[in-house]
Amino acid sequence: MKKVIRLTESDLVRLVKRVLKEEGPEPIKTGEQLVNVVYYFPEGSVRQGGAIPNYCEGEFMGKRDAYNPKDPMIVKNIANALETSGILGVLEKYHKDEAFGGSLPQFIYLNASTSSSGTGGVNAEVGQARLNYVENVVTQAFSSLGVDLSVVKKIIKREATRYFPSNVDKNFYDSTKLEPSDLERFGVISIMNLTEMGLDVKGIQDIQRGLNKGSSIINTIFVDGVDESAIINYIKKLETFSDIIDLSNSINAGGKFESLEDFLNDQLFDDPDAIRTIASHLKMLAKRSGKQEDTIRLIKRPSVGLVGIEDAPRITIGTGN
Repeated sequence: MKKVIRLTESDLVRLVKRVLKEEGPEPIKTGEQLVNVVYYFPEGSVRQGGAIPNYCEGEFMGKRDAYNPKDPMIVKNIANALETSGILGVLEKYHKDEAFGGSLPQFIYLNASTSSSGTGGVNAEVGQARLNYVENVVTQAFSSLGVDLSVVKKIIKREATRYFPSNVDKNFYDSTKLEPSDLERFGVISIMNLTEMGLDVKGIQDIQRGLNKGSSIINTIFVDGVDESAIINYIKKLETFSDIIDLSNSINAGGKFESLEDFLNDQLFDDPDAIRTIASHLKMLAKRSGKQEDTIRLIKRPSVGLVGIEDAPRITIGTGN
């Protein structure tokens, strides 16, 4: 006999509140770019001024202003983006969180580059100096918002701070005879939006209630009482990988199914399109939360249907560790 979720409203509330430790909400990096600042530097070593920008996104910078790494207007714009976007609030909430404090999503990208001229040692020195310049600008933006320097350093340290020497084969070309390119001497500050996503206990409770209504004890290859559309729609309300784990734990507490994976494979065993649609959404959530995409997998199951009828693949949901 097919298993099915059948919980009263009071049972559902009691079980959800008892089981969930609320893995979510969690900090999530979105695809929205909030800040993109490009500095261009003159030719030369650090001592020759090669780490002091003279242009910023096409705007000429006077030498006195360029030497000041605070760049008041740029610092102000970056600080404004951090504050108005809500990033500052997310960092304040999660920077000490045991689950996320050591693994906040990478959202600040600091890069620098050198041209083809100069030795490897000189390029490394000037590249690092340019990288220090853009890092200092970001540090000043956080500091202007009152963020403690130790917190700023912890955030910046986790980001991709590196430089890229010009891509010239020096075993083939004589770099002293090549005209250096202005476009290769740059420093970049790129900041992506960081937001909080994920459902609270009530949100998980609402989804489980919807799955309960969409499921059916009458679910065979001959008579299918499952509302596949309802199940898909409620699963698509999940926002993060933590939501998947929360929902799975809640389903397990109900005693009818061992997990969300068990529920989906039971109710959608004969609905390949539905199971693939759900798997696609869950894969997206895993990726959004920084998990490997193959944490969610589809595998071929032994045929349980009739000849000529496609069986749905089984879905597997890993832990994401």
